[in-house]
Amino acid sequence: MIEDRGLSVRLILGAAYGETAPATLLSETFYADVTLAPGQRFPMPDDHEDRAIYVMEGAISVAGRAFGAAQMMVFRLGDRITVAAGEQGARLMILGGATFNGPRYLWWNFVASSQERIEQAKAEWRAGRWGEGRFDLPAEDRDEHIPPAGLTRPDAFGLRRGAPCPRRPTAALRSAAATSCARARPSRPPSCGARAAPGPPIPPPSTLQTETMPWVM
Repeated sequence: MIEDRGLSVRLILGAAYGETAPATLLSETFYADVTLAPGQRFPMPDDHEDRAIYVMEGAISVAGRAFGAAQMMVFRLGDRITVAAGEQGARLMILGGATFNGPRYLWWNFVASSQERIEQAKAEWRAGRWGEGRFDLPAEDRDEHIPPAGLTRPDAFGLRRGAPCPRRPTAALRSAAATSCARARPSRPPSCGARAAPGPPIPPPSTLQTETMPWVM
């Protein structure tokens, strides 16, 4: 925990501001929970290639532009960024790290650096040989698992053949839908800072929707 007058930073992962979190990581990154008092200014780390801010509560201004809850900013390399909290203060998640060395492919809950690894993951998950490959489940909870999208049995989870699967608007999904991206720069209007990689399309919502986090390979 890093604390000063009007701000606190709880470093969850990685290294920032001269401190290092205890978790072991395989790549350069940082992830922190920041709380700011009203009007408090706060500099973003400048020793990571990619950096972003997600506003959880309150509001902030960056480079003369205001951002509120459920908004995310992705910054260009080399920009020195200072955040100013609004009248009600703010709570932020800040994150970043090394730039990806190539495209990433997304399918269901799998994220990989190649389409071939996605296909391998599909086969291994379908086989369900937990603990023998890249995937594992707790020994006492291996009898059932969520089948991948597109591989769901029609009768799984009590669904009738041909019936649409239910879609549950969880808080996380509502938050993601409300999130907007912006590159903070005083002379340019906000635009999305996410870098999309080519890859297979995300399956349509005709298969079972899950709430698990992606497996990164």
